[in-house]
Amino acid sequence: MGADPCFLDLKGTGDGYEDITYQPSTKRWYCLIEAAETKSGAYMPCIDEFDESFVFIRSYWLDFPLKAGNKGFEGLSTVHHSGNDYLLGLCEGNDCKSGSAGAHPGNGRIQVFTLKAEMGEHVGTIKLPETVCYKDYASLDCSNGCLTVISQASSALWIGRVRAQSAGFEDLFKDDGQCFLFPRDDKGRIMYCNMEGMAWLGDDRLVVVSDKGKADQPDAVSVKTSRSTSSHYHLIMIPVHD
Repeated sequence: MGADPCFLDLKGTGDGYEDITYQPSTKRWYCLIEAAETKSGAYMPCIDEFDESFVFIRSYWLDFPLKAGNKGFEGLSTVHHSGNDYLLGLCEGNDCKSGSAGAHPGNGRIQVFTLKAEMGEHVGTIKLPETVCYKDYASLDCSNGCLTVISQASSALWIGRVRAQSAGFEDLFKDDGQCFLFPRDDKGRIMYCNMEGMAWLGDDRLVVVSDKGKADQPDAVSVKTSRSTSSHYHLIMIPVHD
């Protein structure tokens, strides 16, 4: 499965990162800062760029103003589509909103950027199908011709098949995709409550990382999350790719 896990002390601008992605064409790692305050006082997501050895290169603002500093982008991925490389930023709330408005299911949004000079230029929006009725969105991955999104609050996963060629981002998916629930207990209660990141390992193996468990969560989920300061990783088999 590759090299052994190791701890990286990244010398970037962020105190912590929400997600990480790799772009093969540029051999660059990109780390996501959910939202940061600009000199003008506005909040925007930010990207730290690293080389293959995780040496810091530069930072980019993603040109997408946010209304709150604690509700921004939760997921990051790259995609090569129709001959171009794009950076994808997944909004945490539905319709990219915070609070109760962002919890209204059926309005998942992914913002699309190209990196130019010191700014990530916003070039489009990908709307998830309305059938993806999740309360929030925690991470995404684009690989093997599919775009995958997970929800922490709904403890669920969606997979959409991407067209090789399309008229635009509004015509990106072949169909409404497939929705999956992460395992529930024998009473139907959520067992995976704190999922923060994920990535595909091949065609049918998905690795998911969970955040630290919360004190008010039921004991039923304690074995699926971490009660300490460290995170847990879970390997899940999902035979969905043809």
